[in-house]
Amino acid sequence: MQKVKPSNSNSDLQLTPPTMNATTQAIIERLPNKPILIPAEIAAAFGMATTNPILDAIKRGRINASSVGGKFYIAREEAARYIEATAFIPDEA
Repeated sequence: MQKVKPSNSNSDLQLTPPTMNATTQAIIERLPNKPILIPAEIAAAFGMATTNPILDAIKRGRINASSVGGKFYIAREEAARYIEATAFIPDEA
């Protein structure tokens, strides 16, 4: 079987990941260095006094989480993705 290369291939284009600002990087670095997190650990990394915003994000589907015995568990990579997605990067003046 022959492999055919498409004529209008964009495979030569390299996508650059979005740039991460210093605040986003600092919040991600404050996450505990373990694979599974609970909402309180994510809220603490944000500096929040309550877990309500994290629980609301889970209920609205903005954070993928698993529920076991009534407690939510979130993968560290998912928490980092959420932090990056919610980052506000102001326009340059």
